[in-house]
Amino acid sequence: MEINQFGWNVATIGFLGIMFFSLLGAWGLWKQNLAIWMAQSGKSVSVSYFSFYLAYFLSGFAYGLDRNSLALILHCGGRAVSHIPILIGLWKFKGLTRNEKFFSLLFFGGILLTPLLSAEEFSFFAYSVGGIFLYIAQPLEIYRNKDSGTVEPKLHYIYFGSATFWTIYGFATHDLVLEWTVPSNMVIALVTIALCHRYKNHN
Repeated sequence: MEINQFGWNVATIGFLGIMFFSLLGAWGLWKQNLAIWMAQSGKSVSVSYFSFYLAYFLSGFAYGLDRNSLALILHCGGRAVSHIPILIGLWKFKGLTRNEKFFSLLFFGGILLTPLLSAEEFSFFAYSVGGIFLYIAQPLEIYRNKDSGTVEPKLHYIYFGSATFWTIYGFATHDLVLEWTVPSNMVIALVTIALCHRYKNHN
């Protein structure tokens, strides 16, 4: 569908906002990484969430290459790299359950199949839908522990801002994958932030 001048202006605003929050996101992920390594603990940090989202961002990177979308390439590529030290820290200090190992392999297996099947759009959509459910795992873990542990709330403020601009960008560029999946992440981010503050420093 052709994008009119207004659409391009909105898309530009969305792109600039995405780049701003991509940089903030890299900083937020670094803060989360430091929290884990300094405390030598992964308490209340969801392994499933971070392993899935590494696969999700790799899928988004492939989708961006397929669509020639600079926003997706830069954002997803940077986020994928930022997730790696966090997962190493979780593996070292928290360990992985049998289920977490199985699902991590499953998540990454899907990425390996994506280029072989030339299914970048379907893959990104599937990971985006799955990402909604995996993101829910983070606030649920905080609520179940009644403790925010080493979860970094600043990161989820950034996720909320980033999701806002991705929603703007998705509707401006008529990207159905973004239109259908990103808005729910705004809601989950707000719930996670609220629980972080509700259960901060609880033992």
